[in-house]
Amino acid sequence: MKIPLESRAAFPNLPNTAAAARRFVRRTLAEWGLWDPVSAETGEGGETRDPDGTAADIELLTSELVTNALVHAGTGLDVVCRCEPGAWVSVEVEDRHPTRTVPDAPPRRKDLARGRGGRGLALTRVIADAWGVTYARSRKTVWFRIDLRGAAAAPAPPAMIPPAPAEREETTDAWQRRLRDTLEGGGQVTDLLDRVAQVVSGMFGGDAHILLTGADAAHLDLAASSAGASAPPRRVPSGEAFQRPGAVVLDPPGVRAFGGSARSAVVAPLLTGGRTAGALVLVSAREEAFGEPAARALEPVADRVAATLERAWLAEAERAHRGGLSFLAEASDLLSGILDERLIAALTAQLLVPRVAPWSAVYLTGPEGARLAHVCHADERRVDDVRRLLPAGALPAGAVPGMALSLPIRVGPELVGLLLLGGGRAPDSGVVRLAEDLCRRVGRAVHIARRYTREAAISSMLQRSLMPARDATIPGVECAIVYEPAGPDSSVGGDFYDVHQAGQGAWRFALGDACGHGPEAAGVTGMARTTLRLLAREGYGIAATLGRLNRALLDDDGDRDQFLSLVYGELRPAAGGGVSCTIACAGHPPPLRMLADGNVSRIATQQILVGITETPGFFAESFLLRPGDTLVCATDGVTERRHGGRQLDDDDGLAILLSHCRRLGAREIAERLRDATHAFSPDAPIDDIALLVLQPPHTPRPGGA
Repeated sequence: MKIPLESRAAFPNLPNTAAAARRFVRRTLAEWGLWDPVSAETGEGGETRDPDGTAADIELLTSELVTNALVHAGTGLDVVCRCEPGAWVSVEVEDRHPTRTVPDAPPRRKDLARGRGGRGLALTRVIADAWGVTYARSRKTVWFRIDLRGAAAAPAPPAMIPPAPAEREETTDAWQRRLRDTLEGGGQVTDLLDRVAQVVSGMFGGDAHILLTGADAAHLDLAASSAGASAPPRRVPSGEAFQRPGAVVLDPPGVRAFGGSARSAVVAPLLTGGRTAGALVLVSAREEAFGEPAARALEPVADRVAATLERAWLAEAERAHRGGLSFLAEASDLLSGILDERLIAALTAQLLVPRVAPWSAVYLTGPEGARLAHVCHADERRVDDVRRLLPAGALPAGAVPGMALSLPIRVGPELVGLLLLGGGRAPDSGVVRLAEDLCRRVGRAVHIARRYTREAAISSMLQRSLMPARDATIPGVECAIVYEPAGPDSSVGGDFYDVHQAGQGAWRFALGDACGHGPEAAGVTGMARTTLRLLAREGYGIAATLGRLNRALLDDDGDRDQFLSLVYGELRPAAGGGVSCTIACAGHPPPLRMLADGNVSRIATQQILVGITETPGFFAESFLLRPGDTLVCATDGVTERRHGGRQLDDDDGLAILLSHCRRLGAREIAERLRDATHAFSPDAPIDDIALLVLQPPHTPRPGGA
């Protein structure tokens, strides 16, 4: 076996690797005669072969190094044991993740609180006589050395001996390559600076700090440090040395700014875009550790760091810009389809939390005053706490505790609301611009929602005014009505009906279909219904009433085509029972009469539409509805209900359906025909459906029903 002794083993990244590495070290130490596993574990055989605990220390530190590599590098690893008999034992743990640095000091308490890193190699720092880290392009080696008790101070193990002069250039090149890889690795600015500080510290020795300029020109803020717990204060005075264009070795007063243990320091400015963005500082506890050569070597490193930092800032700004555009596009997409201002306020607050602010509140203003519409907090348990800070029925008179920003929500000069954003400090200009742009979108959405609400209220009021009473009653006649405008949002359309009294003992009924759909058709139906009622009260007959309605539509036509189809009739009690019916059918599907025996026939002549010509020549026809007879009037939404190439009334389809309703009352007939109309096609109706069923009651038979 060669001198020094050496033993090597490779281990995968598995949960039991640390235990396997400990067994390997124990076995190796036993082979080298440094540990007797039997006597050490059982105490038998007199004095143990590990009287001073050296072997136990080696095993313990090996476990720490291996665990550190498994957790932080996450790769397989090699364990190398070396020994100079009578002098020292060293253990090296090599992993395949060279960019993960090992801190040489415990982490700061606040870093632990934020979950950044662990506690470092705490046992190794205390127990080992020497330890360190070496980096290569494809691996990292963490090592420790234990001096054998009673031996003279030993040199570092062979792998850690400083390189010969011929090898120093390769070491420098390796560090330069590592710096290049770190700078090209990208990532968040904070993480990038942390990695750079570790690499620069390894390149030059000592502690590396990166300082950046802030809002206060008199100070620089500490952005990253390799010093761990011994890092300088978070803010360092910005002296003359930080303003010079090149690297400078600091004088003693400048050095003291980096802590009481600092004895030597060199600073190089970070120049970006022609201005000083910060500084790269090297600090050492040794007197005169850094001189002019270190300053000259640090300056190009600082230039490379500054260029990378500028690119990283530009990339972050670009990401923030793209994120802002994406955020606004998402907000516009969500708000564009909302016609309820309360929901708009809720969506606005929820969009901002937590991406922009920890909490937000939205006020809406109107003729009735201001009201708190919605509050959102990243922590739902604190929503009520924020509500208690805000007035519910008025806009805040001043600043609210915890509020970072207040922006008006306007549409032109009109104030429609107020947006509040919470936070511990004032937001930057990018957040303010983003919130202002969002407020403009919210203002337009609220304006559209309010306009829609007003128009919907007006439309609903007009529609209610156009609708007759549904519970129409005619003495001696059972009357049933089915009225279903097409479309889910309609309550009135082109089809219309009416039943009203027209003098002593006379009742008029109408079922029509105005040209078109929606509000325009509803306007024609309203005019037609009003005109028919007025003319009936004036005593005009059926044909004369239609003639004057025709004239009214032509006079009011203008540039519009206003016409309608109409079944219009009058019922009067008939001697001997039943009712006398006088009827005219103006361009409408002729009504059907079903006799008491079930026979069905069309009962009127189809004439010209109302509102088409100056001389329509309407005439009326009369017939008798006996007890048990049924009169059915339907619009083309029923007769022309389509399924494929067929219509419901093809081959007298409606008459056949009606013939199956013998002995049913008017209401049952109306419902059965309505159901049959819907069942004729699986598709939703595209036209209004209206049915009017009139039926004199059956005459009771003598002695019973």
